[in-house]
Amino acid sequence: MPAKVVPNVKAGTLNRRIQIQQFTGTTDADTQADTDAGITPTLFATVWASIEPQGGTAVGAPNQNLQGVETYLVRTRYFPGVVNGMQVYEPTTGLTLDILAVVDISQIHRQLHLECVSRRYAPV
Repeated sequence: MPAKVVPNVKAGTLNRRIQIQQFTGTTDADTQADTDAGITPTLFATVWASIEPQGGTAVGAPNQNLQGVETYLVRTRYFPGVVNGMQVYEPTTGLTLDILAVVDISQIHRQLHLECVSRRYAPV
């Protein structure tokens, strides 16, 4: 029976210290609803990671201002609780990425791949 291949995360490849942030909303004291309250990112975890650009594209209606969307792959060790809708913030460069998908590689809780996008809007 062949040995099971277990993906390892090499520490030298995780060269960026990132913050994984989740969004929290506050309820309005008057209406007890969060419709007009602020939604702010709060720190969920600080981890070592690698950030690799994967590509980019422009989206928008023809003859209108196009918006650039860049895709990134963020690799990190497994950390429970990371879900779609969170964001990655890299404080050294100020890069902010929206997490679109969270992939637990081989589903053995050793390595996470975060498929992310960075939206850069044309100045108004």
